[in-house]
Amino acid sequence: GGRDGDRYPRTVRVCVPAEGMDLSKGKLKLKTGETYQIFAKMKPKDTTDTLVFWHSEDKSIATVDEEGKITGVSEGVVVIYAISNDGNYYSSCTVEVTE
Repeated sequence: GGRDGDRYPRTVRVCVPAEGMDLSKGKLKLKTGETYQIFAKMKPKDTTDTLVFWHSEDKSIATVDEEGKITGVSEGVVVIYAISNDGNYYSSCTVEVTE
């Protein structure tokens, strides 16, 4: 007994793990107060876990929000990192902030 529909879920979610990551920009020049949106592109394109954590090496030079929007704070050079949710992959963008 019973019908298959009662025993099996109708939709099966297949997890496609990340195999790499690229950023839309590798280098960037900003003036203080300017903002720029960068994007993380997961590989393969059908990766299901697309959550990315953003990190600025020095928030006194440039900050980055949870969406990847970089804001120039003061003159200098800083590296912004995007880290995959599983922690296995990261990519970086070097940001030069000028007055």
